[in-house]
Amino acid sequence: VHHTVTLERSQASSDEVIMAATAEDGTDLLILAGAPLREPVAMGANVIMSSSAELEQAERDLTAGLFGPSFRHTEEDSTWQGLVSEHWRKVKEM
Repeated sequence: VHHTVTLERSQASSDEVIMAATAEDGTDLLILAGAPLREPVAMGANVIMSSSAELEQAERDLTAGLFGPSFRHTEEDSTWQGLVSEHWRKVKEM
């Protein structure tokens, strides 16, 4: 199960974020930060681009396998690395 959280700084906030995980099997956390884009956003099911045309091209690329291989989130690192290597080897042969 994946969840998305958006954090925004308020006038009263500090520079500290505290997170606690209660899952018995552990938790993975990915934090991304950056300046606001200040450009149009076109959003698809799992792709975000700047225009409808870019979004359509990205969907074609995704369907063609150009975004990388599909894999289960439970794959071990060594299995995942093998899947990625094999995928990009095949893409180079296209």
